[in-house]
This record gives sequence, C-alpha cells and structure tokens, in this order.
Amino acid sequence: MRPLRRHSDLAAQATEQIRAAILRGDLCPGSRVRQEELAAMLSVSRAPVREALVILQGEGLVQTNGSRGLIVTPLDPHVVQDLYGFREPIERHVAEALARRQDVMWEALYDILAAGRRAAPTDVPALIQLDVRFHTFLYDAVGNRILSEVMRGQWINMRRALGATLTVPGYSRRIWDEHTAILEAIAAHDPARAGRLAAAHTAAASQRLLESLRQASEMPTPGTDRQHKTRVG
Repeated sequence: MRPLRRHSDLAAQATEQIRAAILRGDLCPGSRVRQEELAAMLSVSRAPVREALVILQGEGLVQTNGSRGLIVTPLDPHVVQDLYGFREPIERHVAEALARRQDVMWEALYDILAAGRRAAPTDVPALIQLDVRFHTFLYDAVGNRILSEVMRGQWINMRRALGATLTVPGYSRRIWDEHTAILEAIAAHDPARAGRLAAAHTAAASQRLLESLRQASEMPTPGTDRQHKTRVG
C-alpha cells in the first residue's frame, strides 16, 4: 500500500486506495477490515481510514458483521444471478433501440473501446471505470431518463461483480472484444444482432462470475478468519 500524499484530501485518497484493493481482490470477500492495519499501510492516522470506510460501507463494498466488526462484503451467488437476470433484457433493449437510431455520435464510444484495449489487464479499477463509461453512454443515448437513473443505481453492485470477473485470466480482452462486436452491430443498424450480442455478453459475464465464485468457495481457507493479501493501493 502506498503512503498517502499529505497535501491532498487524505480521506478521499484512502477511499480510492481501499476501494481499488477490494475491486482487485487484494482485500478478499469476507475478510476483516481493520482500521489500524489500513492506517499503518497508508501511513496515516485512523481518522481518514474511518471516513473512507463509512463511504465504502455506503457503496456496499464493506459491511458490519456482528462481533467481527467490518468485513469486505461477500459476493452472494443469488444476488449475482438476480443482478444479471435484471440486466440482460435491459441490455438487449438498449442495443436494439440504438441500432434503429440514425443520430447517435459514436466517436466517444470508439475512444472508450481503444482505451479499454490499451489498459493493463491488472489495472482493474481503470477497466471497471471504462466499462462503466461504455455502458452508461449506451444507456444515456437511448434517451430514457428513468432507464439511465435505474441503471446508475445498480453500478455499485455491477462494479463489484465486474471486479471479481476481471481477476479471471484473459477476461478483460474478452470484454472489449464483446463490446466491439455490440457496437459494430449497432453502428450497422442491425437490431436483432445487436440485441442478441448484448444479451449474450451479459449472460456470459454472469456465467463466468458464478463459476469463479463456485471455484473460490471450494478453495480451503486457512483458519476461521480470511486474511487480505498484502498489496493495497
């Protein structure tokens, strides 16, 4: 974990680094979150760490767990199924609707695709942010304010799920290949193909994440308290 820059907002920096560690999997789902350890690793007092954890609890990334205090929120397979089951018909609708449009400017999306391909496979926070930008652009382009607001409300859960899938080797390249195929179908004004690819992209993400969670649940865990890895920040 990198020491924080003293001239900047320490709580904001702590939030960014701890969030990134959770999304990368350096802080394992279900592991205890100890303020004193994080403060030592960030070379700050516990106050900015405490503020950061309040923010992250609001985002759903950490939660209270009785006498254990705060833990990294576990990924529940049932929640994953519900989340992606909710997304799949919406993603299909969005892609089909945009493929029927003639007035959408796609330059920004191609820039996002290029940035996604350039990003390092291990830079999980950057890849998540680019994925959010890609899908948010599509939602907003439809022009349905309610749809955009509803989907923005789901990004906390989706970012967490995406962070878990991006730890699978080779998956980041697959994501951007699928994004490119969806965009090409939309730009070709082929609603059926665009919708099919968008739905398949969502279903495949769900399957990969559920398989990753299944494999993780079968791994032996030393002791009764899962520990976080050492790299944070």
